[in-house]
Amino acid sequence: MSTEPSQLAAALVELQSQLPRISKSETATVPTKTGGQYQYTYAGLAQVTEEILPLLVKLGMSWVCRPSLTERGEFVLAYELRHVGGESITGAWPLTKGTPQDIGGQITYARRYCLLAVTGVATADDDDDAAKATAAASKRTARPKAEPVNDGPAKITGDQMAKMQALFTQQGVTDREAKLDFAREVIGSERVINSATDLSKVEASRVIDKLSRWAKQDEPPADEATS
Repeated sequence: MSTEPSQLAAALVELQSQLPRISKSETATVPTKTGGQYQYTYAGLAQVTEEILPLLVKLGMSWVCRPSLTERGEFVLAYELRHVGGESITGAWPLTKGTPQDIGGQITYARRYCLLAVTGVATADDDDDAAKATAAASKRTARPKAEPVNDGPAKITGDQMAKMQALFTQQGVTDREAKLDFAREVIGSERVINSATDLSKVEASRVIDKLSRWAKQDEPPADEATS
């Protein structure tokens, strides 16, 4: 940015004493990845230039923009605010590669943004509106956090299985059906139990507790286990 001599500085002071109020009359609709969409309003380039350029001309200033390459080969939008006295404010807005349509959209955005920024004119910030709209859309379209999968009670563990088998063996119960009948009576369940693996961790603890007390002869075993 070049130094601002008095003529250009004075013109900018005069301009900024009568800045126009630019309303946002255009609406952008943006699709989301989930198939929905959100909208926000903004002041378009045509509206911005229509409001600002006549004021610049009255104060002896002009606005020039042109796509250009820097000495390092960077693609930019070069802009310049000129005063009839010869002074100017210059700068460059970086542009990225893309399709002609993508680049055209970038240039349009850069022309509008740079003109507003250099002259000091402001609209209600459409970028903030876009961010708010995006956040609101995200809340509407975001999937709820997955609830922990509940497959029912925790299953019998390997340690429980081994301890249960050892206790049955200690008490001389080797018949598979006798073991299952013992477990069914202990848990008092009417559901089908075809294997020890059908037991939950809590149920297995109850069976092990019953077997342990039987081993200590604190109480008699279930009738089915001794039949």
